[in-house]
Amino acid sequence: MKIVSMRNKKSLQTTLILNLIFFVSCFSPTYISAQKAANKKLTPRETAEQTLPSTVLLVMRNSNTEEAKSGSGFFIAEDVVVTNFHVIKETTEGDAKVYGQEKIYEVLGVVGIDEKNDLALLKIKGIKGKALKLNTDDSIAIGDEVFAVGNPKGLEGTFSQGIVSSIRKTEKSNLMQITASISAGSSGGAILNNKGEVVGVAVGAIESGQSLNFAIPVSLLRQLALNQKPLNALKSLSTQNIVAGTVKKNSIGIELVYIPAGEFMMGGEDEKPVHKVTIKKGFWMGKYEITQEQWKKVIGTTLRQQREKVGSHLPIFGEGLNYPMYFVNWEDAKNFIEQLNARNDGFIYNLPSEAQWEYAARAGTKGDYYGNLDDIAWYSNNSETTTNLNSGRGMHPVGQKQANLFGLYDMSGNVSEWCEDVIQKLKRLVC
Repeated sequence: MKIVSMRNKKSLQTTLILNLIFFVSCFSPTYISAQKAANKKLTPRETAEQTLPSTVLLVMRNSNTEEAKSGSGFFIAEDVVVTNFHVIKETTEGDAKVYGQEKIYEVLGVVGIDEKNDLALLKIKGIKGKALKLNTDDSIAIGDEVFAVGNPKGLEGTFSQGIVSSIRKTEKSNLMQITASISAGSSGGAILNNKGEVVGVAVGAIESGQSLNFAIPVSLLRQLALNQKPLNALKSLSTQNIVAGTVKKNSIGIELVYIPAGEFMMGGEDEKPVHKVTIKKGFWMGKYEITQEQWKKVIGTTLRQQREKVGSHLPIFGEGLNYPMYFVNWEDAKNFIEQLNARNDGFIYNLPSEAQWEYAARAGTKGDYYGNLDDIAWYSNNSETTTNLNSGRGMHPVGQKQANLFGLYDMSGNVSEWCEDVIQKLKRLVC
């Protein structure tokens, strides 16, 4: 027989009451509503709307071999993106573009790598992305509904529905085989359950030779995320210097010239005050103005069709495949960039900033022009043509005058060129 003091009895009663309150609260309407919300199944549309803004297109390059490859990724923190290791393997630099946004962000480096399981965590500069929720109970099983989100080549922001068809054992780990489409460029994209939680990472390359419809389980990603390095231990992508003036071609034959990082004095007689500007990162810029042939390949319209948009009474100043495109406003130029980016050809394109444009035009020189104006440019004094005698000026095929020291042509004269941040200066690409 035990003797219990009145004090202990009160303590016991208090404990019982607290337990009872806790028991009742667990089954209160508020708790039940929270549980229902946590277990709520999302429609495919809701899942897509929730996930796409967190989906990233990655374009990774090797500055030594000039090879480029694209892949997908998604945010697990506001500035950390998950992708496959094979997307970044042997690359030296990269850019990230968030679905639905035009701005291009720089890949700063790597904060986590699991080469064995083909996973990598990338730090992105100057971004605040929306992190996706990772599934924590590893309850995915054969027959469960899943959704794949990624950026397959030419189809940015693709969302597909399927089921888990099998669990495949490999030498590295157990992979989920799914019926949702995973195409070239989707590697690193999120695989989600019907609650919008990440249950896997899409992978488009495995050692067995099968290349489609597999996913790395989220348990491996959680483990990597827990062990990611702090910012001060950031591992940079290895850097190789590219020689200024190096040229490469894109998917439709546009030649791009490498412009190295550097400093210059921006401004002049008409743009004051003159001030020092630092271009911190090298970039690729169109060697020539965009031609009428290149415009038609991307947009599908001819020079005369473009003229109809602004007024058919306007004269034609020069027409031909290798002539620069004109009758193009800033919105038209931005649409050209958007359509070109949809090709996912290894570059992320945008119009140059005014600083990039002027830096590239000067090419290390300090005067208003990089050479004698008659030698480098078509302008009012030397561009009269038989098709436009009254105006005293006309367009000419690109690349007929002297290039600057970076290897860029027609940076003065011929046609005006659009920049990203000012409407002064078409149609020359930078990426």
